[in-house]
Amino acid sequence: MKPTLQDALNHGAGLLRSGRADAAKQVADALLRQFPGTAVVRLFAADASAASGDMTAALACLDAVPAAAPEYPLAALKKSRCLFAVGRRADAVRFAQEAADRVGDDPALMRMLAGILRDCQDVGGAHAWLSRALDAAPGDPGVLYDLALAEYHLNRPDDAEAHIAQLLDVVPLHAPALHLRSALRTQTASDNHVEDLR
Repeated sequence: MKPTLQDALNHGAGLLRSGRADAAKQVADALLRQFPGTAVVRLFAADASAASGDMTAALACLDAVPAAAPEYPLAALKKSRCLFAVGRRADAVRFAQEAADRVGDDPALMRMLAGILRDCQDVGGAHAWLSRALDAAPGDPGVLYDLALAEYHLNRPDDAEAHIAQLLDVVPLHAPALHLRSALRTQTASDNHVEDLR
């Protein structure tokens, strides 16, 4: 059976996950020639270009995703990340805000938006989006960790500890959460998490 576009995208994503950015870029270039107007191909090609260190090509791919496309909010968030990576923080914030109007109820997009806001020093804004993401995906370990981390930076240790407890109920050996919990407050000989860390 002839491979489908989705098969090719899955193969390319696997190459990116395994750190083979140059091979993924070759797949992306071939797909761009075959499907030049397809938004999901543009998104993958942007990821492959960014992983290869070519932010100019990544931004060009993202610019080609039309604002009317269902994939546009993701494209705007990816563009925001690329802009942040090249030091264009104000533009990064602008595209993040543009995407914020269209993320809908997708917790993955909300989490991505929150990450961009956090990187741009808007931890309060990140926290608000992570709270919404948690409402949309209760118990999601990634959202719970990011939310606890934001609360740590906002000096809200009780809230952070509560979200870490929820996370550890789902993933008891979540090393970053165990480490963060130990940093929330001064540990004592009688009140600590040494055994969990071991």
